[in-house]
Amino acid sequence: MPRHSDDRGGGDDPADDELVLEGLEKTVLGHLLERDDSTTSVQLLAVAVWEREREHRDAGPDDLPIETVQDYLTDDHLPALDREGLIEYDHLEGTVALAAPPAEVEQYLPESGSGSQSDA
Repeated sequence: MPRHSDDRGGGDDPADDELVLEGLEKTVLGHLLERDDSTTSVQLLAVAVWEREREHRDAGPDDLPIETVQDYLTDDHLPALDREGLIEYDHLEGTVALAAPPAEVEQYLPESGSGSQSDA
């Protein structure tokens, strides 16, 4: 089972070694599962995450700037998901794609599927 190599796990309790995804990471995986394309740009992903986070937080555009979301993604969340083998994050090209089979990715998301709301 994937484990974060940063400070999120590694305690004395074996349960601490389980991969625990943060909200933004779940949103990223849910969005990638919904896409027909296998690869997306970091910018498009940031917009999708920004929109969902604003809905969940009931925040205005000035309360959560899209640049902040993109920084969170590129500095922390995308590299962490890449290290776990769930996504392929190419920071030079600015692209993101699922690396793990959808069934493996879905096990980290809420029971309702991708954990995201459909706009359709």
